[in-house]
Amino acid sequence: MNIDIILSVGLGAAVTFIMMLITSFTKNLGRKLTEPIFIKKIKEQEEQIKIKHNMELQELINKHNEELQNKEYQYKLDFEKRKYTFEQKWKIYQEYFELLDSLEGSNFENFVEEFMPILSKFNENYLKAKDNPELLDKVLQEYFEEMQVFYVNQYKAQIPMNNQLNRLKTICSDKITNILTQIKKKYDEGNELAKQLSTALTKMVIYKDISKKNLIEQKLQEQGRQLKTLRDELIKEVKAELEIT
Repeated sequence: MNIDIILSVGLGAAVTFIMMLITSFTKNLGRKLTEPIFIKKIKEQEEQIKIKHNMELQELINKHNEELQNKEYQYKLDFEKRKYTFEQKWKIYQEYFELLDSLEGSNFENFVEEFMPILSKFNENYLKAKDNPELLDKVLQEYFEEMQVFYVNQYKAQIPMNNQLNRLKTICSDKITNILTQIKKKYDEGNELAKQLSTALTKMVIYKDISKKNLIEQKLQEQGRQLKTLRDELIKEVKAELEIT
């Protein structure tokens, strides 16, 4: 009886031990079978993460390069615009100063150079014809016609400068516009003074009246000095505007 119990217990223990061995073997076998698949999946996921990271990094690099290219392009564009604006402004200013140079000197000096030959001729002809009414009429008519041509030429000489002045007013500062306006005003005043002087000189020839001659000459000379001051001021402001040292 005891032997049966002992055998029964022993047999049960043996069976239990064998089942434990089988279970352990099965688990180990499962791990050995599934481990390569798990590692493969891990590596695949790792590779996918690397690929995604590299793509995102490359996208950021591309975006950064694109921004740099855009900034570089914008800088070049802005530089070209500033360069073009500077060149265009300088060209217009330069043309204006060349026109001023063509009218170089005061209105009085220009007046003397251009008008005095006409007056000298009239004085000579007048002295010859003053006692001959018919001849005197011809002398006076010729003189007035020459004076008309003189005034027209004076006006025409300033047309290009006035046109250039209008162009400048569209691009320059208010301060420069004010100086340009003053220059034009001085030339207009000079033209009026020149007419007054021509009238005074004509009276001097005919009536020996020199009462206003000297005063008008002084005004013209002062007007010339004022023009020079305005020109110097204009040059200073143009250099400041165009940043020329």
